[in-house]
Amino acid sequence: MRDFFKSLLTSCLGVFLAIILLFFVGSFFVARSVSSAMDDKTTVSANSVIELNFKSVIPEKTDNLEASFDLKNKKMIGLQ
Repeated sequence: MRDFFKSLLTSCLGVFLAIILLFFVGSFFVARSVSSAMDDKTTVSANSVIELNFKSVIPEKTDNLEASFDLKNKKMIGLQ
């Protein structure tokens, strides 16, 4: 019976320490993300033009099927 309580208390202590450790690690990641969000932002002036570079392949993100479940429909959606 004594070994049971000893194992129970050590397991509870381990869970408690793991929760505390996860709390501090989580707090660290939240603080890092907040501090990186507060960094200086790039400002864009009026009448600016965005320049897109299409030298690499742009992968298709759709399955080229329309929303219906009709498999006979050959209409392609997305990039062609």
